[in-house]
Amino acid sequence: MLGVRVIDVGGGRFDVRVVVSSPYDSRFRFADGWRVLTSDGDLLGERRFRRHHALEQPWTRTLRRVRIPPEVRRILVEGHDVANGYGGGVSFVAVPNR
Repeated sequence: MLGVRVIDVGGGRFDVRVVVSSPYDSRFRFADGWRVLTSDGDLLGERRFRRHHALEQPWTRTLRRVRIPPEVRRILVEGHDVANGYGGGVSFVAVPNR
C-alpha cells in the first residue's frame, strides 16, 4: 500500500481510499485486496479484487461507508495478496474528527 485516506461521510461512516502498488502483478501472484480493522483486531470492512492490475500501477480503490465506532480513534488497513494472504503492507491511520 502506498497510501490510505479516511474520509468522514457522516453518520459514523467513512470512506477508506487506498492506493496500492504490486511489484509482482501477474495472473498467479497479485495484490487482491485489503481489510480495515480496529487496533483490537475487529473487522470493520474488506475490499477484494478478482483480477491483477498489471497495466494500472499504482491503482486506487475505495471501500465506501465503513461504520467505525465512535470510540475508535485509529484504524489498521492490512493488504492481501493471492499467494501469501494477509500481511506485508499494513498502515495505521487516524480517524478524522475524533
